[in-house]
This record gives sequence, C-alpha cells and structure tokens, in this order.
Amino acid sequence: MNMSAFFIYIFKVSCWITVWWLIYHIFLRKETFYTFNRIYLITGLVASLLIPLMTIHYPVEIFVSLTSTGALAKNIQPLERVDFYTILFYLYVFFGAFFIILQLFLLLKINILMLSKRANLHKQYAQRTV
Repeated sequence: MNMSAFFIYIFKVSCWITVWWLIYHIFLRKETFYTFNRIYLITGLVASLLIPLMTIHYPVEIFVSLTSTGALAKNIQPLERVDFYTILFYLYVFFGAFFIILQLFLLLKINILMLSKRANLHKQYAQRTV
C-alpha cells in the first residue's frame, strides 16, 4: 500500500468517525444507558476502520449515438485536474487557522475575565480598609 492510498484510507476513516460521533452527539449523549453508549461508540470505531476497506462495484452503461460523436468531440474541453493533496493541504490550513483564532479568542475572554475579577478584588479590598 503506497502512502497516497494510506492517506485516503485515513481520511475516509476520519469521515466515518465524524459521522458516528455526530449521531452519538445528537441522539445519544444524554442517555443514561452507559453500557449501550460504550457499545455504540466501540462498534462505530470498529465500523469506521472496516467500512473504508469495502468496495462496491456496479455496472454503468453509457449510450452514445454514433452520429453526434463528432460534434461532441469538438465541443469537449479538457478539465483541469484537481490535486487531492492540494485540497487536503488547503483544508488543513483553513481548519488550523480557524482553531488557532478560536483559541486566541478564548484566551482573550479568559484574560478579560481575570482583569474584571482583579478589579472587583481591588474594589472589595479598598472598601474593607476604609
């Protein structure tokens, strides 16, 4: 197995884990049947590892009339090839930047909260000493 096939497999596993987690988060997170929740999560993890290994083959029939192929061939423009790794890179950069900005925003909120607590503490101390 080459590295590109491995990365595609890991991407598919990640997608399936996300699907199972979303189903759990939406429907099962408030349930008190902890044994069922554990079984669901473990089964979802195992299924996420196995589902990308399965391939489904189905026949596809394409009908092309012989009289119009010449006209079709003249009007067809070649599509630009989209590199999978380029898309993966841009997604990685986008989500990385998003989470960094989110963390900075949360740090700013914590800093503001700490400053307001410190100001309240100084007010309380000033009132006690008077």
